[in-house]
Amino acid sequence: NWSMLTQDGEDNYAEFIVNGDENNIYAEQGGYANYLYINMDGNYNIADVYQYGFDNYASISMYGDGNESWIDMDGGFNSVEQLITGSYNYADAWVIGFGNTAIETQYGNGNQLMVDQWGDGNYTIVAQDGNNNFSFTGQYGVGNSLYVTQSGEANNNELYQNGWFNSANVNQSGFANSNFTEQIGDDNMLDLNQSGDYNTSSLFQGGFANMAQIDQNGEGNNVNMYQEGAFNELYAEQNGDGNNLYADQSGVGNTIFSYQNGNYNNTEIIQSGEFNFVSAVVAGGDENNINAYQYGEGNITNVYLEAGSDLNNVNVDQDGLGNTVGDGFFSNGIYIAGDMNISNVSQQGAINSAKATIFGNGNTSGIIQH
Repeated sequence: NWSMLTQDGEDNYAEFIVNGDENNIYAEQGGYANYLYINMDGNYNIADVYQYGFDNYASISMYGDGNESWIDMDGGFNSVEQLITGSYNYADAWVIGFGNTAIETQYGNGNQLMVDQWGDGNYTIVAQDGNNNFSFTGQYGVGNSLYVTQSGEANNNELYQNGWFNSANVNQSGFANSNFTEQIGDDNMLDLNQSGDYNTSSLFQGGFANMAQIDQNGEGNNVNMYQEGAFNELYAEQNGDGNNLYADQSGVGNTIFSYQNGNYNNTEIIQSGEFNFVSAVVAGGDENNINAYQYGEGNITNVYLEAGSDLNNVNVDQDGLGNTVGDGFFSNGIYIAGDMNISNVSQQGAINSAKATIFGNGNTSGIIQH
């Protein structure tokens, strides 16, 4: 079956319901207050929708195999909803305007989902449940919110936000998941949850007063975090073995809190600027490595290894004026409770201070001030 619809004017309405095989629908609307609804149940279906004007609404629901959907909107007060259930499905939405809403949900195998929004006050909700899913979302404007949930295996998600007061929440569950996030602007917030094995998250935030919170559970997880600007915050928690955390902050008044629970984990933190803060915690694990580098003035680093932590390495390097190892939440500076641990502190500059407290047997601690 084949269907084509073209409408130009005001208060237009179109509805397609198709049940069968090898169906194809093309629709184009222009004007004001347009409404379009497409429902397909069958195989090898393709739906293309174009809407131009204000108060437009498009909804596509597909149930079957080999489905493909594309929606393009230009105007204001637009809303896009797509629901696809099956395998080999593809859904895409392109929205330009203001006050737009896009909701896309997929259930099945080998799905791809892409959403682009251009304008003000947009929010996108993307959910995928199945295997081999890919999701691309992009928002460019002011006051945008985006929620992405992936559940399954071998999922990949890329997220871009450019503007102010944007919020992103990404949740991945499974194994071999990957996420890339870029936020540019002020007061952005990212809440990322990954559960499973071999997850990788690469994040970039640039601006003022941004916040990122990352939780990873499993083995072999990686976090690469870059924040540029002032008063940014990073909270990273990893539970499992063989996890890696790399955090790089540049600017003034930035904060990093890292928490690792497990063995053979690696943490590397680099801060450049003034009045930055680092707090690294290892909860009862063995053979973990923590390296913290701070360059600037008035920076603070605290490292805490809980009781039963053995064979761990802690290195803190500060270069500047008025830096401190041991202040704030953990006033002991470097605190280690365990055996055969190594702690090294190197400070260069003036008016610096360092403290180290170690309990256990066979531990080594060194503090060098230049």
